[in-house]
Amino acid sequence: MSDPSAELLALFREEAEEYVDGLTQGLLNLELSADAEAHAALLREVSRVAHSLKGAARTVNFGLIETVAHNMENLFDAARRGALAVSADNADALYDGLDVIRALLSGGDEAELRPHFDRVVERLQATVGAASDAALPAAEPAPEPAGPGRRRACCDACWAAGQALDPRRRPRIRGDDDPRLDSEARRADGAGERTAGVQHQPGAAPDRRPPDARPPRAVAEGVAEGAPGLCPAVARAGRGGG
Repeated sequence: MSDPSAELLALFREEAEEYVDGLTQGLLNLELSADAEAHAALLREVSRVAHSLKGAARTVNFGLIETVAHNMENLFDAARRGALAVSADNADALYDGLDVIRALLSGGDEAELRPHFDRVVERLQATVGAASDAALPAAEPAPEPAGPGRRRACCDACWAAGQALDPRRRPRIRGDDDPRLDSEARRADGAGERTAGVQHQPGAAPDRRPPDARPPRAVAEGVAEGAPGLCPAVARAGRGGG
């Protein structure tokens, strides 16, 4: 009685040799193809063949062939996505993979072939990994942390307006604690006099901020009117928002 596993392995070898021949011819055609549609069709075909070879090797527990076929399939898939091209160097890596598979199918000693197998798999993985890294979008810069001296407004003008309008950021000036200031004037001054361009009214606290801490008149008017395009944080501060 024949050994079923031996018969299955013999069938696998016969089928795998056909897959290897198909991949070899497909690679040659890819190198010669100049038509974009034909090139895309060839990539789909060789990817399908590599996938079939991988599945067949898995069925008979031929792990080394399965691993090489899997990495070849990954390279073909990356080429289909446009992440890399089947250049001469990449084609050489694929041909090396086919050489390893042929040697294993012909009964070569796995221990002797292992160093060559490792180099081939490492090269295929490095090629796909480099293509994947290159396809990643550039990382956005991390937001600047808040803290003393950190600007978070959209422009210098908005930042200057925000500094002047936010009473917590305005340096204390001699006279802020003068008890002679009436309560209405103190509340108006504590709120930062929402618009620096408003004319001084009798009974209102004078604007004691130094000139360089006051926002430009245009910016102050924009805050008061909620002008479009102004930094939202400054606009909210100018309207008394949070």
